[in-house]
Amino acid sequence: MSIKTYTQISVRGMSAFLIVALLTSNQSGLAATAPSTYSAYTGTDAKAIPSAPALGAANSIINDPTFGSRILRVTDANTFSGNSLIPEYAGYYRTWNANSTALKLMNGQGSSYWLEFNPSTFKVGDGSARPQVHPLSFPWSWEWSAVDPDVIYFLNGNQLAKYNKVTTLVTNLGGPPNGDSVTMHVTVVGQDSWVCATAGAGSQNTYTKIYCLDPNNPSQSKFIDVVNKTINGIKQSDLNWPTSAAGQTIGIHSMYGSAVGGWLDVVFHQQSWGANGDSVFNLARNTWSLVTSADTRWSGHASMGNSKFVNGAGSINGVDSRGALLRDPDHLMDTTQYTSIMQPPSTVGWYDAEHSSWFNASTNPQAPVLFSRYNCAAPPGPLTWYGEIIAAATDGSNTVWRFAHNHNGGLVGFAGQSFAQISNDGRWVLFSSYWDGKLGAAAGDFGFSTRIDTFIVDLQDVTVPAQQQAGQPTISTSSASVPAGASISVTVSNGPGNATDWVGVYPSTAPNTGYVAWKYLNGTTSPPSTGQKSASLTFTMPSTPGTYQFRFLANNGYNLLATSPNVVAGGGSTSNASPTISTSSASVPAGAFISVTVSNGPGSPTDWVGVYASTGSNYEYISWQYLNGSQSAPSTGKTGGSLTFAMPSTPGTYQFRFLANDGYNLLATSPNVVAQ
Repeated sequence: MSIKTYTQISVRGMSAFLIVALLTSNQSGLAATAPSTYSAYTGTDAKAIPSAPALGAANSIINDPTFGSRILRVTDANTFSGNSLIPEYAGYYRTWNANSTALKLMNGQGSSYWLEFNPSTFKVGDGSARPQVHPLSFPWSWEWSAVDPDVIYFLNGNQLAKYNKVTTLVTNLGGPPNGDSVTMHVTVVGQDSWVCATAGAGSQNTYTKIYCLDPNNPSQSKFIDVVNKTINGIKQSDLNWPTSAAGQTIGIHSMYGSAVGGWLDVVFHQQSWGANGDSVFNLARNTWSLVTSADTRWSGHASMGNSKFVNGAGSINGVDSRGALLRDPDHLMDTTQYTSIMQPPSTVGWYDAEHSSWFNASTNPQAPVLFSRYNCAAPPGPLTWYGEIIAAATDGSNTVWRFAHNHNGGLVGFAGQSFAQISNDGRWVLFSSYWDGKLGAAAGDFGFSTRIDTFIVDLQDVTVPAQQQAGQPTISTSSASVPAGASISVTVSNGPGNATDWVGVYPSTAPNTGYVAWKYLNGTTSPPSTGQKSASLTFTMPSTPGTYQFRFLANNGYNLLATSPNVVAGGGSTSNASPTISTSSASVPAGAFISVTVSNGPGSPTDWVGVYASTGSNYEYISWQYLNGSQSAPSTGKTGGSLTFAMPSTPGTYQFRFLANDGYNLLATSPNVVAQ
């Protein structure tokens, strides 16, 4: 095959973009220390997503209407002939240079650019309404150096190379000893400790080799052959070495580096250990650690900070997509090292997902993790953190700072997921946004009919609106699913404090006058002598199975203050047994029949079971059945049953998942089943 190389940079074109600023940055080569806390809003009440605000031209500033942060528009229709520019397809790539004075942009055709950012003036380029981007002659698959603000690492045929944006000098650093091309995407590990890429023939999900070198001493390199279990041709005996699933060949889906140290995350497909295929290779020790499906907390996108790995595992009880888990990158499945963060105030369902970024840990090991949450399904009502850019504390406090709504297009397509990346100094976040489809027409770039731009939010200059400082009324429940007639805890907060404020339980479709039972905030039907703003109440669920809500209402009337997420009252017993799902075999021929047994379900008529690829999200079922064995819901619910499924005809690793009430609220997951 021919190998294309790059030796010079031409200047042409322009671009469109937005950014999030978290404090201020310095102009020297060294990044300032990232903060451990921010002054942004930390309440856990659900906020309705407002309509995307009207925007001015590039370099204009608005304030987020909910959280008060300043937002800078970086690109518009004049920046790149009306087309879209985004920084990257994930949160774990370095789109900020080392000292937050330049950023990365790319278009939908593979071209890429860099653009100046002035932290002092909160402007990009020359500060005008038409900032000029700087085109690069190599494709978009590059990353900034973690330590030198002028250096870009890129793929140059069969060489890893670096480019200096000031001198325009290109330097080849080295490549695989057999002459293989370096492919897919550059990965900067730690503080330029290593630079890596996949190598050899193939494509995403089929690459099997990795080449890494020390850019400070390029003679130090590692050529890793995953399939043959060798490093620089020497056979390895690591018991955790990644291996292929039965009848398949393992392949690399993506790679990224830790903010500090020498950890390389490699996401595999066709892997033997199930889950999402996440793994971490310690380049200092030549050892692997794997995120397996030994427990259920393997889901979500991941990133690495300073000696820590984080993935969007969801809530601790597995019921909600909101939540994340910190792990030891050398011992990913050591539960004694788990720390749960960003846990939601109540668990509702799997309605969103996240991209995380943790480069601020390079200057502060205690720095929060940045998340940009994007929409996967429409929830039953407003949800805390849904569609927001947030930062989660890692100290066990469960503090989450809320900066802005990202107005993502996650329900439209992949490129609309508002990928966000935090700077080394923790003061700025670069993110792309579909802006609710209000940015004007585009020529189908990134698969969208309207443009995607990019913004900056200034997170130091935050004026939290007064109504957010006080907090809005909220109501939550202790569970999203309980047996009919069972007890449930209901918590209200931030009420107006009237003595006759009250809470009622309702069928989910009933008007506010159609309550089934009710209480004042003192837990009785006699009002207290003085009002309360918050309370914890115990209700008995209705004896009729169905879907209900709890509503917080004002002053003996029907003025609605807040509504809880839906609660399913099932038809089962009031035991505390958890839902389970199991299969009759762990390995069957592709296309063969298999028995699946569920028990201890909530008893809703529309509870269901789906078969999934082991790495698929809860939305990506292959086939499904209600608990009566058909796709027509029974007239009455069942808490368990035995079903017969035909395995997919394609060999692979699959799971059966038990889900609630025609939604994606996960109740239980079976062990993996191999279809041979």
